Order: sequence, then structure tokens, then C-alpha cells
Amino acid sequence: MADEKQKGHFFSDIKKELKKVIWPTKEQTAKNTLSVIVIVFLVSFIVIVFDFILVKGNDFVIDKSTGGKVTQYRVDIERKTEILKEMEQYADEATMQSYNQIAYYLSVEDLEKILEDLKNPKEPEDEGTNENNGGTENQEGNGEQENNTTQE
Repeated sequence: MADEKQKGHFFSDIKKELKKVIWPTKEQTAKNTLSVIVIVFLVSFIVIVFDFILVKGNDFVIDKSTGGKVTQYRVDIERKTEILKEMEQYADEATMQSYNQIAYYLSVEDLEKILEDLKNPKEPEDEGTNENNGGTENQEGNGEQENNTTQE
């Protein structure tokens, strides 16, 4: 019973306190909201500027300490990504998986050569000509072996 009286007393105290609150007008609320939004944008702008400055400064220091290798590495990665995306038009999924796995180890020039080969596939030579040439060479080779055997 004492708990119920305390609960009732608690809620009546809340009502009394809320009556004492001075609520802002619509104009005050609009001004306060606008000032909060402006401050948030200003602080965001300041943070973005500082971030930009720090990132560029960090890149500059790293680039100077490595002799430009980091910048060249980034450029190579971007170019390799572009080449791999272009290769997707010409190669099947399994082939692309293998290219993606080995792209890290290949140079940009190697990937460009592979892309050119995919764009302009070499036409297979006439198979009949190869078979005849191969057969002739084998026959000549066999004949030479026979001659060598007879001479001994």
C-alpha cells in the first residue's frame, strides 16, 4: 500500500514540476534549431578541412620518405583495377578469377598486354597445313634415322 501511495505521489510531483517549466515559443525554437544546424555545418567544415590538410601532409611526408614509390603504387593499383574491369567484357568468370588473383604480381604493362590479347584474339593457323608440315618433318626425321642406322 505504501508503494502505491509513493507512486501516486511521484506522478503528482512530475505534474507539478512540468507546470513550472517555461516552454520556448515557436520563434525561439526555430532560432535555436537554426543555430544548432549552422554550428553543426561549421564544425563539419572545419573537420573536413583539417582532415584534408592532414591527409595531404601525411601523403607528402610518406612520398618524400619513400622517393615517390607509394604514389606510384597507388597509381598502379588504380590502373590495374581499370584494366581488370575492362577485361571482364572479354573473359569468362573463371578466367577473371584467375586474373584477379595474379593481378597483384603482374605489372601494369603485362595486364595491358593480356587485355590486348583478349580484345584481339589471334586467329588460329590453318590446322591442315600444320598437320602436313608436322607429318613431313616426322617422315624426314625417320628417314634420317634409317640412313644413320644403315651407315653404321
